[in-house]
Amino acid sequence: MSSDTSQNEHKSDVSDNELPVAFNSRVGSELIDLFLAHRGSDFQISGSNVRKFSAQYLQIILAAQATWKADGHILSVWPMSDELTAGLTLLGVMPELLSHKKDYTA
Repeated sequence: MSSDTSQNEHKSDVSDNELPVAFNSRVGSELIDLFLAHRGSDFQISGSNVRKFSAQYLQIILAAQATWKADGHILSVWPMSDELTAGLTLLGVMPELLSHKKDYTA
């Protein structure tokens, strides 16, 4: 009964079009599932709510982006929060790599 209760109380941190505020192992698997659900077409996801960004978070996004590129599609993160932009820069990644900003207007 407690597993049913906890599953019913579990609220996803990942929405259909927004990256989660912060990364943890549960969010990581939900984010992978979200990306897989949108595979096969261009997909834009908002990073405007991201408050904590990590290398593990980046790894999932870059892997998904590489998959989209191999499939001949574009995966972009736009718009981006200041925290996301700063996190990318700290990790040595130009935000434009993920945003494809030239393809989207702010």
